[in-house]
Parts: sequence; C-alpha cells; structure tokens
Amino acid sequence: MTQERDAMTTTREAREIVRRFYAKDEQGYDQYRVDDPRGAIQYENEQWIFRQLFRATEKDRVLEVGAGTGRFTIVAAATGAHIVATDINENMLSRLPARVPEAIREGRIETRTEDVFHLSYEDDTFDFAFGIHIIPRFLSLQDQREAIAEIVRVLKPGGHLLFNFSNRSSLYGLFFEKHAASWSEIDSILKEAGMVVVDRRAKWLLTRSALARVPVAVGKIAAWIDRRLVRFAPSLAFDVYVLAEKRRAKHPG
Repeated sequence: MTQERDAMTTTREAREIVRRFYAKDEQGYDQYRVDDPRGAIQYENEQWIFRQLFRATEKDRVLEVGAGTGRFTIVAAATGAHIVATDINENMLSRLPARVPEAIREGRIETRTEDVFHLSYEDDTFDFAFGIHIIPRFLSLQDQREAIAEIVRVLKPGGHLLFNFSNRSSLYGLFFEKHAASWSEIDSILKEAGMVVVDRRAKWLLTRSALARVPVAVGKIAAWIDRRLVRFAPSLAFDVYVLAEKRRAKHPG
C-alpha cells in the first residue's frame, strides 16, 4: 500500500512539473518557437510534416490535446473541421484566438481547459484527435501509455490519432532523458489501446538546440534535407510522427 501511494505521489509530481513548465511564459513560448528565425525554421518544417498526416475533413469533429497557443490548430483549422482545442494551461489557450479569429467567430474552434489523463468527454466522441509535442513531454513511459489510452477512449471506432514521440532508438536518443520511448514500446502501447498504425513520418536532423548553433542559412538547408528523409526508416529517426486508426469492434457472426 505504501509503495502504491508513493508511486501515485511521484506520478502526480511528475505531471505537475510538466504543467508548471509550460504554464510559466506563454509569450516567451511563441517568441522562441515561432517568432525567432531559427524557431520558425523548425516550426515550418513541423507544420509541413503535420499536413502530410492530418486527414480530417470539414465533416469531422476533431480533438486537439495540448493545443498551447495554437501553432498546429491553425493548420488543422484550414480543413474546415470542427476543432476542440484543449490544454491544461488556460493562459496558453488565451493566445490561441488571435491565431484563428475567423474560425473562432464561426464556431469551428472552441477552446477547453482539459487534462489529457482525465478528459471530460464521453467514449467515442471524436472522429480525429491529435497532439504534437505532447507525448514526449511526459516523464515516464507509463504516463505516455495512459495519455494515449485516454485519447483513444474518446475516439470513435475508425477514428484516427496523430501524435509524435521522441525515439530512444536513434542517434539523438543517447542524449534523451526519461521522456524518450522506443518504436517497439510505442507500437505496443498502440496495440494495447486497440489502434493500428497506418502511416509514419520522421525528423532526422532538426532539433531546436542544433539550430541554435548554426547560421540561419545552414538551418534552412538542414530543413530541406530533413524533408527528403521524412519517409526514410522512421523507426530509427529521433522524432517520429505517427498516424494510427482505432479498430472497429467485431460483431459476432
């Protein structure tokens, strides 16, 4: 009993560390990742990968987990789908409407404060769900497993989940800490949740820390190379984007 209680306390503390880290400076968050020239290189490259895998249509109800200030919401909104953009940090979400004012006015995007481990939605609510740079932030494989399982719970059978993870089985994996997972671990988590992988993409070169050490022109060249490697051996790349489908229930007979 004591061990179980200690484990629960450790889990709560780890999740709170992540929440506090991303709640401390929403304006600085955008300046570093979008406004800075090097951040923009990485951001544009990630948007490009995201577009390859985001397959929702205007008929779909879409859940975004960890929307933050809306860096990927703006891409998803271009499809015309109805998007529920969620984040555990309300101050992050407060900046999102400025990115997609028209979609907000038209009611195609709503924002909600939600905890990915305890979503307030019923089972089988959404046609599509996505969360970019969310799973890698959790400090244990168990938290990554529980977050994925909870998102899958609110997906309809036949619905899709798009997310990325930091791959421990990569060259950069030598420098990763607790949040990295191997492809086999993620694949196992998805199977346990009743998901089947339908597509993958990869990032091989562009990390934000690497970009900070090179001229902007070199960073743009690296981005160009990265795009040409996007389908090459994803299970060995450092940042893997996964599209998975929720299996439909089999009917007896």
